[in-house]
Amino acid sequence: MKKIILIFVFISFTANSQQPGFNYAGYNKSISLYRAKEFVIKEVLGVEEKQQVRFVIDPLAASNSGELTSLSYVCDEKKIKGFVLGFFKQYYNEYGIGKYQYKFLNFTEEKARYILLKLATLIKSEAPRFADNPDHNIYFQYDGIIYLIYNDFIYSGDELVIGTKIRVFWDEFDSEWSFTAFERTRRRFQKNMK
Repeated sequence: MKKIILIFVFISFTANSQQPGFNYAGYNKSISLYRAKEFVIKEVLGVEEKQQVRFVIDPLAASNSGELTSLSYVCDEKKIKGFVLGFFKQYYNEYGIGKYQYKFLNFTEEKARYILLKLATLIKSEAPRFADNPDHNIYFQYDGIIYLIYNDFIYSGDELVIGTKIRVFWDEFDSEWSFTAFERTRRRFQKNMK
């Protein structure tokens, strides 16, 4: 009887620990938007009894991996505008079971404009160095977040080329932002803040 229970427990544990890996692409800007609405309501705009508040929230872009998403929000009634980065990752506990974690980071409109402009300016000013040396890196820290700008090999159609990427280190997250997703975020944010 003990052997049967032990075999059942072993088979059960093995089946649970060998689930297929999580596909980050499954966590996208739509899911981030769904989860970010609660964050914006509770943490940014605030909830008051019997008050109705209208706001607009727009998913700007997501990294290819889905581990970093960006959203903008506008609440004319409270005169609040801003930008949210959504971080997502999978980690494994000591038993090998995958867990999913997400967190959101709010930027006021002014801070968002500053950081998006700073990143765009650095990418442009460092372009000659990136062209001369594919191993060139530059980083800076702002408000507890570290931004690393670097080149990496990416596919453009069937061709392998060097492309600029941004890694964002915050809290326990290490997320990657492609240049395309960053530029899309920057343009759409500027449009939404008008």
